[in-house]
Amino acid sequence: MAQPSSLKIIMKRSALITVTIVIIAGLIFIVIKDASKSKTALRPSITFGVSAPNISLINSYNAVSCPSNSVCYAVGSSVIDQTTVIAKTMNSGKTWTNLTIPPEITEANSIDCPTVTECAVSAYTFLGLAGEVLTTLNGGLTWTTSTSPPQHQILSSLSCINIQYCMGSVAVVTGGNLLLSTRNFGQTWTQVNPMGNNIGLSLNPITYCYVTSFCLVSGTDSVPNLKIHLKHKVNNLRNYIGYINSVDNRVTYMQLPDYISIVTSMSCSNIKRCFAVGMADSTIPVILETDNYFKTFKTLKLPKNTGSAANISCNKSFDCLISGGYNSNNAMALDFNALNDTATTLNPGIPNVPDFTVQTCDVSLKFCMIGGSNQHLTFTAFDDLRQIKQIVNNFQLNTFHSTKQKSFSTYRNMLLVGDSTATVMSIGLQMNQLNFGYVINDGSIVGCGLVTNSPTRYTGSTSVTTSNCFSWQQDYQQSVLKSHPYISVLLIGPWDVISRMVNGSYQHIGDPQYNQLFISNLKQAISILSQNGSKVVILNSPYFYHGLMSDLAGWPQDNPMRVDALNSLENQVASQYSNVRTINYGGHISSTNEYLRVVNGVDVRTPDGIHFTDLGAIYESEWILSQINKLNWKSSYDNSQTSKPKRIK
Repeated sequence: MAQPSSLKIIMKRSALITVTIVIIAGLIFIVIKDASKSKTALRPSITFGVSAPNISLINSYNAVSCPSNSVCYAVGSSVIDQTTVIAKTMNSGKTWTNLTIPPEITEANSIDCPTVTECAVSAYTFLGLAGEVLTTLNGGLTWTTSTSPPQHQILSSLSCINIQYCMGSVAVVTGGNLLLSTRNFGQTWTQVNPMGNNIGLSLNPITYCYVTSFCLVSGTDSVPNLKIHLKHKVNNLRNYIGYINSVDNRVTYMQLPDYISIVTSMSCSNIKRCFAVGMADSTIPVILETDNYFKTFKTLKLPKNTGSAANISCNKSFDCLISGGYNSNNAMALDFNALNDTATTLNPGIPNVPDFTVQTCDVSLKFCMIGGSNQHLTFTAFDDLRQIKQIVNNFQLNTFHSTKQKSFSTYRNMLLVGDSTATVMSIGLQMNQLNFGYVINDGSIVGCGLVTNSPTRYTGSTSVTTSNCFSWQQDYQQSVLKSHPYISVLLIGPWDVISRMVNGSYQHIGDPQYNQLFISNLKQAISILSQNGSKVVILNSPYFYHGLMSDLAGWPQDNPMRVDALNSLENQVASQYSNVRTINYGGHISSTNEYLRVVNGVDVRTPDGIHFTDLGAIYESEWILSQINKLNWKSSYDNSQTSKPKRIK
């Protein structure tokens, strides 16, 4: 069976893997006072407070939009029944109301409201199998569902200047068609045509419109790179920022340097002076500045205690608010002055919130609302407002210089197999592959672990195993034959800790009969992957989180004891082979022996509590590849590439 080759497959099938649950969260709003006339104290006072929505219904928000300083809308989901929630506040977040939406909507991931009564929401229906756009013209009293995006593409980002013009970006498409626009508020959609190469920005696409005639899009072009590589071909992932001229509906792309790993947010002060934040060299948070549509730009390195920069909002005075996480796992907020490249550290003072994931501001930056989540997935909220003086740590930012770009005379093939967690992790590994001397081949199978007994019990429901999972041995074999790996890496977990029918009763990892079945299948996988002398690395699994049952208890498959049992069996089996090693990746990402969504200030887990974010996969791949290289194996044969591949620009 052909291997999955895009994140579109993940998005469609992962809904069958799990009902989407997002992390318990609150909306934390920030009312920003007028900037001081003195640039040494950019915003000397700032008001931080926390708004608590109905905590019995909300677990997190994926996006927030504030068309005024008092009216805001947010999209997220419920912690218990996992239904989609769209909430509204009319008093700057002091109180929230959950709006009634069409029942077929299973998740909403983006919202933009050009006025206090008009909003557009990108959403999923049919368990994530189709994308829809919800619009309201009356403040959320009623919603209209649009099915116009071609083939029900799921919009991952939506930006509306007004009801006459919206731009949407699709997470993964075939053929490179990524951008859609609408001039009638979602009733019909038009393809935005690229100029030059047919680029498919299929990872982490971000759409941002400054005015009707000027929009930006950013993403990673992975369309050529998610299939099994040809033996002598290396495709490095490429990041782009595109300028969209909405008059003729065309976009011109600028390729970013290799050291830019991902762009997470963009904002403009005018149509030429724009800014972006993201990650360089996989682990270094940076700011990109341009005054010519990103044809050229400078890269500034954020302070060393910054773990990630997730959001940026700028005003016409070239003042920007940047938020994300510190590597100490505290929420991060910076006031950035682009006139002299200085930044002031802001202190939100919000306990138990390790990072900010969403942010929206008005054009003056006098009002912003920021969303954050508790690290350990219990709701944390405050209902008080506090005035905090912010004349602290005004410092100059330095130009970023990459030290990571390396060159090797040969590049060894690495095969990654497993379930959809491996599919997403391949993104990060491919981003880092050339710097560690590897060519990453993705042989993962979405929705499939090593144990395929059916039926299964999962989040309270009984279901059957999808048919493609029964041939995982043949698929692994085909991947080995195509990629000739020097090292094969196995990453599994979510499908091997659920309950399955074994010998007439439901069993799970930790039960003796299930353990025997898992051990047998793991040995099969090792036998297939270690052909021709290939080494095998097993990445231990991290913990998972699917939300709460109606009695507020956790789901059985989220019990840490199941993951511990899985990892213990992996270690036990690996110890029986001289060419197999395990790496305690689960212990690295769950260092406190519990589920964590944020590591060193980086949001590494997606809202479903299972997969890795694109940013998380890139960030974590640095650690994984370095740990693999520390194993320092000497192979009995060398099936690495014989010639130095050309780095694709």
